[in-house]
Amino acid sequence: MSQRKKRLKKLIELREDELSQRLKQLAEQRAMEERATKALALENAQVANAEERRMSAISRAFDVKILNQETDWLVTCGRRRDLADREVARARRAVSEAQGQVMKAKNELKKIELLGQRVEAEEKVRAERSEQRLSDELAALRFSDEKRREEP
Repeated sequence: MSQRKKRLKKLIELREDELSQRLKQLAEQRAMEERATKALALENAQVANAEERRMSAISRAFDVKILNQETDWLVTCGRRRDLADREVARARRAVSEAQGQVMKAKNELKKIELLGQRVEAEEKVRAERSEQRLSDELAALRFSDEKRREEP
């Protein structure tokens, strides 16, 4: 195996390792996105529950303290939901970025593989040319030997 092929093989191995690393990171980012989405759904449910409790506090006998508590709880739940929503957005951006990194790693691997194929094709052509040259030289030698034998 030529030095060039050895280097390309090593590069391919490195690119494959990088690709697997990027795929692992993508899986982690997707898991984080899933957790963030679940947390957002939970916060949305808590906001709905807080709104329902506040509406029930309004419809009952008017007690300012309970109404203030329910309103505060609703605001708190709303803030937590907003935080969860931002976390989901951040997780989606991270997934998108990880997908970009995976595509970049795949492209780099493909470039090296194509280069390896091109090197193999060049070596094959070079070997065929060398073989053809040897064959032509042998044929020329045989022809010249035959000519010498035929000459008086």
